[in-house]
Amino acid sequence: MLNEAQFAKDYERLFRSYERAAYVVFKKALDAQCKAVATYAEANGVGLTAAILPALIDRSIMERAYIEAYTLIAQKHARNYSRLLDRLTKPGKSGIAPLETKLIGFSSEWWRRVMEQFFRTEAAGRVTEVDDTTKKRIQVLLAEAQEQNLTTTRLARYLREKLQDARFNATRAMMIARTESTTGANVAANMVAEEADFVLLKKWNAALDNRTRNSHRVVGKAEPIALEGLFEVPSPKGAGVEYARYPGDTSLSAGNCVNCRCVVSHVPALDADGLPIPKPR
Repeated sequence: MLNEAQFAKDYERLFRSYERAAYVVFKKALDAQCKAVATYAEANGVGLTAAILPALIDRSIMERAYIEAYTLIAQKHARNYSRLLDRLTKPGKSGIAPLETKLIGFSSEWWRRVMEQFFRTEAAGRVTEVDDTTKKRIQVLLAEAQEQNLTTTRLARYLREKLQDARFNATRAMMIARTESTTGANVAANMVAEEADFVLLKKWNAALDNRTRNSHRVVGKAEPIALEGLFEVPSPKGAGVEYARYPGDTSLSAGNCVNCRCVVSHVPALDADGLPIPKPR
């Protein structure tokens, strides 16, 4: 059976590697969007207004970043997670091919297509939210510059220095990377579990430290549910529940998703003899 303490420790190490990789991708995208605004400000000075910002924030930059990050994380976690499920179901004794062997056919191009489809159908709204926040942050800078009655040249210099400061997007890039690493890893784990030859149950594993939401602690204490079931996650607003396939599900509100580090795990359903139950063939 799954050793939850060891699983949590192993996943924390893996998650940090996913988060670092995603951070590079999202930081580069945010910096590229800000550089375009800074370049326009240098060329047009006071011509930069809040009304023009939407045209300067290139949505495609962030779209590509999301697909790249999801693909990278999903492929890595699928490989790591398939090994865990192979150990849990002991395929070597059942004569059933290991999941890791099956997943060899899941090339990087295959994952790119799958994760792009996931992004287009489920996660595109997150780009809208990220871009809207970027615009609001730049609008704040514009207002600050205008309050100082800067000349056209100094306004452009002020914006360039702020927008191209390495620290301007650092915290946001990490927040996005953490959120989307959780989503990407759990999408992959869900897909790997669906490929298994045994009946699996799934469990929400909360990151147990002082940063973990109370709502996630609650669902993390619940018993495993059917693979096709939905977790009942208490609303962060204190009324009702939200339903999710796994941590980071795009159906969850921002209050239950942003900066989440929880992970889904799967355990085999056992028969009367304590053996994993094969899926019907």
